Amino acid sequence: PRMNCGATATYLACFHGHKTIYLYGFDNQTTNPSINNNVYAGTEFYAPKDENQGDAHWIENMSRIFKTYNDVDFVRVVQSGMEEEMPDQWRWFRNFRQLKLWDFIREADI
Repeated sequence: PRMNCGATATYLACFHGHKTIYLYGFDNQTTNPSINNNVYAGTEFYAPKDENQGDAHWIENMSRIFKTYNDVDFVRVVQSGMEEEMPDQWRWFRNFRQLKLWDFIREADI
C-alpha cells in the first residue's frame, strides 16, 4: 500500500532507531469532513481544498507502523479540545498516547 508523507516520516524515524517519536501536526480530517485541511491542498499534485480526503488510508498506515515498531513510544501532540479526536483503532496500542500542546512543551523541555 502507498504511504503518505506523515507515515513515511514516522517510518523513517523508527527505521533509524528513534525510541520516542512526537507526532506534531497529525491532526487528521475529523473536525470538518467537507474541507481538505492539508496545507498543500489545492496545489499541484494535491486534491482541491473542498475535497474530503478521509482518514482511513492514513489511519491504517500509522496503525501498521505502531504495530510493527511496538518498542517505540508514539506521542501525538494535540491542541486543547482535540483530546477525544483519536481514531478508534489507535486507542488499543500500548505504545501510543496523546499530549496537549503545553504538556508536550513541558515533557520535551522546550
